[in-house]
Amino acid sequence: MSFRDKIQKFNDRIPIHSTVIKKNYRFHVYKTYIDPLSYNKQEILNFILENSRDTKININSPLSCWHTEFNLHQTSNKFDDLIQIINFKINEFTEEKTHKIKVNELWAAVYRTGDYAELHDHGRFSVYSGVLYLELQEGHPSIVFEDGFSPMCVQDYLYIFDSKYSHSVPKNILDHPKIILGFNFNIL
Repeated sequence: MSFRDKIQKFNDRIPIHSTVIKKNYRFHVYKTYIDPLSYNKQEILNFILENSRDTKININSPLSCWHTEFNLHQTSNKFDDLIQIINFKINEFTEEKTHKIKVNELWAAVYRTGDYAELHDHGRFSVYSGVLYLELQEGHPSIVFEDGFSPMCVQDYLYIFDSKYSHSVPKNILDHPKIILGFNFNIL
């Protein structure tokens, strides 16, 4: 392992944000790089864009944008390599050391001009949640947490946070779509 890799591994374990809200419960946000060469990113992007043009999803959701069902990883093996990488990453830096954590829900979302997400959390579905920015340009809105924290989100980075930590996404004002994969994780 190179020195750069060792530093990155160490930095992945340090929360980029930590706050206490909701009856003294401490929330953390972690950020980790997902190398697009380590999985079939372009194939996944093409799959998402193709489906977002052809499919209308009517799910009761706080998202105004087009998005898939929440079991996307069960509908196509295109996501297998990425799921394996992300499962490894979350188990590497979470505080849960006695049990394994794995992806139990995965969805894609395409935020076109005017699309947003209302304030919501994922607490009833999972323990941790995450978002991987597949396509992101300068000016795209970042996730905003209930305490006002909004990380400067970067393409090809995965942001993982406690599922009870409410968050929203402001309206996309750019003409270019922002494409994300959302995740929920549970303890096995």
